[in-house]
Amino acid sequence: MNPEGLRYDDEFVRHKLLDVIGDLYLAGAPIHGRFIGNRTGHGLNNQLLRAVFADQANYRLATGALEAPLQLTAA
Repeated sequence: MNPEGLRYDDEFVRHKLLDVIGDLYLAGAPIHGRFIGNRTGHGLNNQLLRAVFADQANYRLATGALEAPLQLTAA
């Protein structure tokens, strides 16, 4: 924690969001999909990626540009 306290009222939420983005980045390719998490952490995010990549029927590799840029929304 900073000596002067939080920089933003939602600083903890921002931190968790950056954690998820970093964890999903470890997939090794851009992800075009939706992630809805509730009380996730590095361990659960890692388990998610392992479960997805455990079976090739769970995903497909696409080529070309994505339809829309990254959009983040907070619940």
